[in-house]
Amino acid sequence: MSIPKTTKIFIAITIFILLIAIVFIVISKNKSTPSSSVSPGSSNQTAPALPQATSGASNQAAPASSSPSTSQNSAPETTTPPIQAPSGSFSIEKQTDYSYDTIKADPAIERSVRNVKSDFNLGDIGVSFPIATSKLKKGDEVLLLSGCTPHFCGGTGIVIAYNKTDKKSYIFKEKIGSGVGYEIFGNPTEEIKNLLVYYFIHQ
Repeated sequence: MSIPKTTKIFIAITIFILLIAIVFIVISKNKSTPSSSVSPGSSNQTAPALPQATSGASNQAAPASSSPSTSQNSAPETTTPPIQAPSGSFSIEKQTDYSYDTIKADPAIERSVRNVKSDFNLGDIGVSFPIATSKLKKGDEVLLLSGCTPHFCGGTGIVIAYNKTDKKSYIFKEKIGSGVGYEIFGNPTEEIKNLLVYYFIHQ
């Protein structure tokens, strides 16, 4: 039994219409699906965290505690620039030996310095200056050593005060360019702190 020609035409037209309907449905679904990419100006993009501003009310950060610390290798005391000379003066006697050679020749000094600042290495004073000595009010003799990082001296100056009596070290470290004028390591007395700053400025 053969199918009439008109029936074949009708079936073909019906199939064609169904195919067009299916294509239209697929296209409509693709248009309605949101894109997963985020444009640079999209509100869904997470804004980068802004650094917290520090208070400029005081030129010197307050110490963490009013009582002296039992650990020498604690967080350093910092101050904002500029570096200002302390009041008063100190008697400084220049020597001929250089700071780098002096520390290298005396392991006790290097151990004392590392006890205060564990990441210290002799390269920090690769550009080395002559040593000096000074006396504290109580009579202790202090050895002053100084230098800076080779090829990067600006902002990397270091002064070390090594007390020959109690074998303790205190460090002044310049920090220009980082928003901090300098750091003091070792919890020194006010006299030794002023000596460090004074020597850095006047050496």
